Amino acid sequence: MSYHGDSIDLYINSTCNLKCRTCFLGNEYFKTTRNMSLETIESILRWARAAGVQDVALLGGEPSLHPDIVQILSLPRTIGIPANRFVTNGSRPFQRLLGSPAADLIDVSYVSLDGATAYTNDRVRGGGTFSQACGSMKILRERQMPFVITCSITPGSYEELGQLIQLAEESGCRLLNIHWVSPTGRARDGQESVDPEAWLALCDRVARYVPMRSDLSIQCQAAYLVADSTSNPKSALDDKACAVRDRTNLQFMPDGSVYACGLLVDQPSLNGYVWNGQSIIATTTPNELSICSSDTGRGCPVRKDVVPDLLPRVEHYVPLCIYQRIHNASD
Repeated sequence: MSYHGDSIDLYINSTCNLKCRTCFLGNEYFKTTRNMSLETIESILRWARAAGVQDVALLGGEPSLHPDIVQILSLPRTIGIPANRFVTNGSRPFQRLLGSPAADLIDVSYVSLDGATAYTNDRVRGGGTFSQACGSMKILRERQMPFVITCSITPGSYEELGQLIQLAEESGCRLLNIHWVSPTGRARDGQESVDPEAWLALCDRVARYVPMRSDLSIQCQAAYLVADSTSNPKSALDDKACAVRDRTNLQFMPDGSVYACGLLVDQPSLNGYVWNGQSIIATTTPNELSICSSDTGRGCPVRKDVVPDLLPRVEHYVPLCIYQRIHNASD
C-alpha cells in the first residue's frame, strides 16, 4: 500500500507497571508478555523510512520496560528517521531511563496523565502516579529535554481544565495534548467518557485560550460535531475524514498485527494489516478496512457501528475521526 502519514506508532512491548482505567488497549493486550525484537523493529523502521515517515512513536505498555530499550532508541537515527517520540506514564522505570546515557537518544517525551491533580489522576492510574509523572517532568525541564503532556479527560477531571492548563504553563512542556476517552479497552463501558455536549464546551474553551508562554501550544481531540452543523470555521474540521481510508495512521503491535485506526486495537480480529517481516499486507475481511471503506456518511464509521457508544443523545452529534484536533487560539 502507499502510506500517506508522516509518522507511525510502534507498540514495542505489552508490559506495563500500571493498570489505568482509561487504557484503550484493554486487559487482553497485557495477558501475554510480548517484546518486539530488535530485528523486527529495525525492519519496520527501514520500511517506514522508504515510505517517507519522518517520525516514530515508541509506546507500550510502558516502553522503558523493554529489555532492549537502549538499543531500540538508537535505531531511528541509525536508519535515518529524523525524529522519535517516547510515550510514557512517567513512572520510576522512565526516570531510571532518564538517568542513563540513553536519555540523549529521546527527541521528545510524551508524559501521560488522567487528571490535573493527584486525586483525579491517581483514581484512574493508581496511587502515587501523579507525583511520579510530575517528578519526571521536573527532570525533563531541568535537563531542557522537550516534552509533551498528554491528558485524558474523564468526568471526574472535567472541571480541572483550568488547573490542567496552569500545570502545562508552569511545567515547561511544549504541548498540552487533551484526549477524549473513547469507550474502548478498559474504558469500554463508557463510564470514563465525557458526554458530547460537555466535550464540545471544553473544546470551545481550548480554542479560545491564549497561552501565557509563546512556546506552548494546546490541542484537544475534537471528538464530535453537532449533527446539523456543516462547518466549523474555528478549526476546519472534516466530518468525512478517516485515518483508515486516508492511509494516514499505522500502529504496529507486538504480535505482528497492524492497525490503521486506534479505536480497534482492543479487538484483535479487526486489524487491517499484518507485518510479514518486510512490509505490511492487508488481512482478510471483515476488518477495519472493510468497515471504513463501505461507509459513505458523515463521521467515523468505527465509532458509529463497531465501538459501543453508550453516551446520551448521541444521535444529535457526529462522531469524528479520533485524529482530528481543536487547537488553541495562538494557532
